[in-house]
Amino acid sequence: MFVFPRKKENPLLMDDAPPGSFAVYHESGWINKETFLVWFKKFLEHSNPGPKKPVLLIIYGHNSHTKSLELVNLAWANNVVLLCFPPHTTHRLQPLDVSFMAPLSTFYEQETRKWLINHPGRCVTIYQVGKLFKAAFSRAATVQTAVKGFGKTGIYPFNRDVFPEYLLAPSETTEKPLDNTSELKQASYNGDVEHQPSTSSSETMPTIETQPFSSTFNISPAVVMPFPRETESIIKRVNDKRRDKKAKKKKMEEPVTSSDEEQESDDACIFCNDLYSNSKDREGWIQCNRCRGWSHEACSNAGGGEVNFICDYCN
Repeated sequence: MFVFPRKKENPLLMDDAPPGSFAVYHESGWINKETFLVWFKKFLEHSNPGPKKPVLLIIYGHNSHTKSLELVNLAWANNVVLLCFPPHTTHRLQPLDVSFMAPLSTFYEQETRKWLINHPGRCVTIYQVGKLFKAAFSRAATVQTAVKGFGKTGIYPFNRDVFPEYLLAPSETTEKPLDNTSELKQASYNGDVEHQPSTSSSETMPTIETQPFSSTFNISPAVVMPFPRETESIIKRVNDKRRDKKAKKKKMEEPVTSSDEEQESDDACIFCNDLYSNSKDREGWIQCNRCRGWSHEACSNAGGGEVNFICDYCN
């Protein structure tokens, strides 16, 4: 399942994608409760669980997995057992992280380099993701990789002794003894070091009296690291940016005149072909500086107030 950072569906993004894959669209481009439910329903179709054949689904503690009551009810009704990894253990327990993601990332980078060499002067956009991922995924998704991932994590065949004891030991970072050099420097600062004649023997070291160290500092921390101050130039620059941003926002929210409205009502988004007259309230539009075509800011994935915008087609 691809998650594209778009408001509206765009079938062009799935050109040459792996067979059987599908896409969902969300402004952030990240997984959430609603999009994960779409994936889970597809999972039910492929796994086909039943009362005599329950299915175990191992997930990690993302909010889309652990804070969705609809997901829990749907899994319970369809004989799916949800098991969540403990925090900070996926690098050892999750088969994807252990055996699959590293080769997939390597193969994707290789396919990207090939594409750039065969298309000089161009850059990879979101419209090439499906094709590049298909080539990388077909190389990484092998049976051997899947079997190896479940075996190295001890999930299947089940092996509770797959991890050595030293990986289960608690951290002892705060229990390390202080360095002798730092002790000598502190003692010297407090005047507790007895200076002895220097000799060539390595066994002769300055001795430290057993007196409690003083925690009083005569130097203020502000002298070592002064507090940051806002100069007039920085304040002026920040205020200018805020003023420009407000002016652009106000300009976009101003109603257009009748002549401008007639001209802009015929403009269609170059990505989704939706007319400007069908725009929602406060929905931003942006114009490409090369082809002079208009598009929704959400469809173009451009930031608000971007000046030198170039659309994906011109890139």
